[in-house]
Amino acid sequence: MKPEKKAPACPKHIKGMARKEWRRVVKELDAVGALSRVNRGPLEAYCEAYATWFEANEKLKEDKVKVYKTSKGYPVVTSWMYIRRDAVAEMKWFWSEFGATPAAMTKVKVAPKKTEDPFDKFKNRRKTAA
Repeated sequence: MKPEKKAPACPKHIKGMARKEWRRVVKELDAVGALSRVNRGPLEAYCEAYATWFEANEKLKEDKVKVYKTSKGYPVVTSWMYIRRDAVAEMKWFWSEFGATPAAMTKVKVAPKKTEDPFDKFKNRRKTAA
């Protein structure tokens, strides 16, 4: 039994940039029938990773120095670079699982959500009224 193709509702604890991304990505994925309610967990993880990525980018814009030197003179990259890299890895996993990277698009076959034809709806209404 396959789950019903219906977008999950955004959990109340998803806030800020993660919530904005939820709205954006759910609209896109729902339009192609790639979502069901069981996708809520991966969507939450993706949106939180997106928010982390966004915050890391903002911090990197604020911070003029990306590489520091240790007391012994060794170069060290700011931690925001690592945070951003890890968030991108999480986001990439999500997108490939949902068939949204160019390579994944060749593998995943998603049928669009079935919409009822207005004429069929009209015909069915007449049958039930008789």
